[in-house]
Amino acid sequence: SKSTFYKAFKEITKVTPTEYIKKIENSKESDKSE
Repeated sequence: SKSTFYKAFKEITKVTPTEYIKKIENSKESDKSE
């Protein structure tokens, strides 16, 4: 189920999928500005 994936993802990455996506978006933005 989704919650199982969510829990596993958080254990692996130490963040939630939502936070992870935000981090990716932020790094993309900083790449653009350089």
